[in-house]
Amino acid sequence: MQVGSFRGCLIAVALFLLGVFPAISKQVSWHPPEKLPEQYHSANEKQEPPEPDKRGTPGTPLVVKTILPEKSPEETANDTGERDDKRFYDRATVGISFFTFIILCIQAGVFWIQADRLKQTIKKMDEIATGQTKDMGDAIKESSRSASAMEIVAEGISRTVTKSEQVFDIQKDVWKNQIDVFSAISKRSGYITTAIITGVIISGGTSYVIYIQSQQTTQLISIYNRLADTAEDAQRAWVGPSNATAPLPVVDQGIKVSIFYTNTGREAAKISEGAEFNVFSKQEWINGAAVARIEKLKDICMSENNMNQNRIAYPTTGFGGYQMTIDTANDLIQPNNRFITDKGLLDAEKIITFNGCFVYFTGKKIRHSSFCFFYHAKQTVMPNLNICTVGNASD
Repeated sequence: MQVGSFRGCLIAVALFLLGVFPAISKQVSWHPPEKLPEQYHSANEKQEPPEPDKRGTPGTPLVVKTILPEKSPEETANDTGERDDKRFYDRATVGISFFTFIILCIQAGVFWIQADRLKQTIKKMDEIATGQTKDMGDAIKESSRSASAMEIVAEGISRTVTKSEQVFDIQKDVWKNQIDVFSAISKRSGYITTAIITGVIISGGTSYVIYIQSQQTTQLISIYNRLADTAEDAQRAWVGPSNATAPLPVVDQGIKVSIFYTNTGREAAKISEGAEFNVFSKQEWINGAAVARIEKLKDICMSENNMNQNRIAYPTTGFGGYQMTIDTANDLIQPNNRFITDKGLLDAEKIITFNGCFVYFTGKKIRHSSFCFFYHAKQTVMPNLNICTVGNASD
């Protein structure tokens, strides 16, 4: 029984093996040898190096072409506008910078002129102060005039301080306004726009301050000049006529007029004098022809700078003075220029004027005095001649 079972098992195993072997034989078959890749070749075989890649070398540069996407018309218009704005702001910045530079140059020039004028004024005041100190011994006689001059000096100094304070206040206000405007603009504008507007504001503010300073400096210089003139006037000579007299005119005779003049100043003066007479008809006296002639003689006198006599006129006091004479029938006058009293002058159909001029040197300057006297038969009370309403001037 056991032998029979064992035999049955062997037969079953044999049959299983017979069924499996054909399937295995179908999967495993022989193939001819194939060519192996290079990495499987023998190390003893000779291998050639690979050819190098020449892209990106000077001979074969590597070019990368970027193709930008096409822009819409709106984007193109925006780009064009931005470029135009940039060019405008750049040009405006250059212009503002140049304008600011010009303003700074003008400001430097104004400051230089102010310093130069102040220097000249101080120098002139120093010269006057030196002269006043030198003549202090004589100042007692002119105490009233000196007191008035000192009052003017004090007033001028007070005005100077006031003007300086006003300039400082104005400049502070301008700077404060510039800072406020700059701060407001910076919050709402771009950098370039802010720079341009700020440059314009600063330039305008600086120009305004320079203008105010120039005006104040001009007034300050005017005050100093008046102070200097006042101090000089207290020392200089003053030459002018005091009276003119003549005897009552007689027919067929000339008229001899005596003109008295004085020097009411404090120093002697070199002086040149001159005079002439003019006869006018009643009609010329009324229609303005006489006035025009008299005014012309005055203008000639006030512009004359030739001193051909150089006489000395010392300061006068009391009733003292100097005298000059005009004789209408003087032999030194050409016959056709002489005047002989006639009936027309006595009947007031003619009026005769006596015009004169003093040119004198005082206080390092040439000064002038022009005068006019006249005789009118129905108005003049002899021996004193009347003073003309025109033709009188002095400097």
